[in-house]
Amino acid sequence: MTDQYTLQDPATQYPGPEFEAQQQPAPGLAKDMTDPKPDHGEQTYRGTGRLTDRKAIVTGADSGIGRAVAIAFAREGADVVLSYLPAEEDDAKEVVALVEEAGRKAVAVPGDLLAWDVITAVSETYQSIGGRYIDTITNVGCRNPTKIQGTRLSLYPVNLEITPDTYAPTIKSWKAQVTVNNDAVFARLVQSLWNDVAASRRESACTTADPTPANGGAPLSEALCQRLSELWGSADQKINECVRAAFLPTTPTAVAACNLARQRVVQYAAELPASPSGPDVANRLGEQKTRLATWLHVWDTRYIPSIQSQGFCRETGKCDP
Repeated sequence: MTDQYTLQDPATQYPGPEFEAQQQPAPGLAKDMTDPKPDHGEQTYRGTGRLTDRKAIVTGADSGIGRAVAIAFAREGADVVLSYLPAEEDDAKEVVALVEEAGRKAVAVPGDLLAWDVITAVSETYQSIGGRYIDTITNVGCRNPTKIQGTRLSLYPVNLEITPDTYAPTIKSWKAQVTVNNDAVFARLVQSLWNDVAASRRESACTTADPTPANGGAPLSEALCQRLSELWGSADQKINECVRAAFLPTTPTAVAACNLARQRVVQYAAELPASPSGPDVANRLGEQKTRLATWLHVWDTRYIPSIQSQGFCRETGKCDP
């Protein structure tokens, strides 16, 4: 069989035009596509064991890039959790069969990743097959602020990267170092997401970063931006206090600090108005609200449950990797 390692002429390797017009209602099915049929590597991708016994989540795994990645990962030796919309079940079944044909485990999790319960199900399914420290969508997810505020579609990235081995400053030093199987990954994630809230406010919601009408101002007023900056700093102090305490045995004082941190984030959220005071062509107010919703979800369902009674220990070198 010709594979990706076989030298071929790229000018003739794939079908060329003219193509018959093809239209389907979204999200569409790969199995219903004709002349040419999409090539996801079903007949051509050959693995070499580069991911043997690794675990992977692939979103949009039923077709397109997601399907190609799922096939490649399986043939490289990985077990795969497949996330896709329920309407794409027929395509997903084909991918499950291809993963299993490669001798690997395939676990299908249909659902819309805009719903937190589906995100959690994907994450927990990944953990059930031996995956570790993965939450929601790996690396970068996107959220649409119109789900909470406004009418303009405006997707933006949310950093949700969770990795067992980290290279970053630690509780002991600002100098970056490697931490293996870091048990404090969710602590570091809530700190990162909170910094993202500040950057979004400072660089977008409180400035004229987007194209605006003549003499248009920032989406939020100067007075409100000053108030939000103060509230953010107050919450940041308590978030960091809660995180520092999580590296020590749990005490009532530490619990109180964590509760107060959440209260101050909720207070910040309550200060956001129902509508912007200035032009908001990219829905920056909605972005603030959805970043806060993301932070609260990660705090409540991932970070707080991850706190251990004796404290996180790997960044401090107090326990074995």
